[in-house]
Amino acid sequence: MKIKRFLIILIIGIVILFSVIGWMAWKGYQLQKGEVIIITDKTEYKKGEILRVKIKNNLWENICFSSCYPYLLERKNKKWESYKYVECHDFNGNGHCINVGKEKAFELTLPEVPDGLHRLTIPVCIGCKKEDTFREDKGFYSNEFTIKEKKVNETANWKTYRSEEYGFEIKYQSDWKYTEGTQTKPDARGYYIVAFGKTVPAQDYPFVITQRASKEEVIGTMYQKNSLIIDIWTWGPANPEEYAISQKMLSTFKFLE
Repeated sequence: MKIKRFLIILIIGIVILFSVIGWMAWKGYQLQKGEVIIITDKTEYKKGEILRVKIKNNLWENICFSSCYPYLLERKNKKWESYKYVECHDFNGNGHCINVGKEKAFELTLPEVPDGLHRLTIPVCIGCKKEDTFREDKGFYSNEFTIKEKKVNETANWKTYRSEEYGFEIKYQSDWKYTEGTQTKPDARGYYIVAFGKTVPAQDYPFVITQRASKEEVIGTMYQKNSLIIDIWTWGPANPEEYAISQKMLSTFKFLE
């Protein structure tokens, strides 16, 4: 009788043991087979821009994200490297959770990081409850995307000078002035259309626009439209600040349509 009872207990133990082993194997198989799909709204971003991401849970159980580190931003520098985060002193619980077959959208502001190829890594807790402490069961990756330097338009708030007679316009710094000259009567600077600078007398202006009769007469930067030849010249980098402004002004010159 005792032997029979022992055999029954042994058989039950073996069944339970194999059941646990089978369940763990099945869970591991499903973990390898299942996916969490992470897609960003674009493949190119500027620093400080908002990145929108959709996460779909194709696993067999719900997933939750860390309340401290819901995502990691990685950059490819020969190999993938994660940026270091400030240590989280709060309770690292399960933040947002996604049920089986469902998806959620999130937004994040991209930090000031080096240019290059990036991706998001999302550590997930599988089959966890929201009130539990977060544990990382597996990490999933988004598509790759590029982060570039955000270009600042330094001339956006500058004033615009427009000449209908000669058919061009150009931007100049707001605290600069301009004086219009003439192509028929020379002054201290000779023949010119318009001169720019901080001071009022034309001869002190560091930026001058004039018209030339031929390309051979050009002494500065030439712009040409049909037979109209525009020569833009400065007094050179004697004043570094004014010279830097002059170079930015050159980039804003354009003929009228």
